Amino acid sequence: MVSIRMGVNKFLAPAQYQKIWGYFYGFELGATMPYIMGSGRVAVCLAMAIGLGRTVTYCLGFAMHAVTISVIAPSLMAPFVIENGFPINRNSSVALAALAGFAALWLLRSRDRWSFDVWWKGRAKSTYS
Repeated sequence: MVSIRMGVNKFLAPAQYQKIWGYFYGFELGATMPYIMGSGRVAVCLAMAIGLGRTVTYCLGFAMHAVTISVIAPSLMAPFVIENGFPINRNSSVALAALAGFAALWLLRSRDRWSFDVWWKGRAKSTYS
């Protein structure tokens, strides 16, 4: 749910994501790239939600989150830093749990019985049997 929200936010505030991208990655992003990245992220998240192309979409979800983890890696090394009385890196460690969740989702994809792929295979078998 958070991932799809981040994709939709790229449509709502593209200038914000251009600034964030420049800050974290060190180069400027074009004006249309937040829209392209946002639509790709929303498409992957929706495909993951219904279980369409589980092997590919679950792997893409993991890869998208792994890029985020690689960018915030320095804050993971110092999770208890406090500035102005506020722990600034406290949410970074939660990202590791989400990455582990994506890995588990991909590893357990063959046990998923409530996905579009499983429904489609069952429908195809009953149609052609």
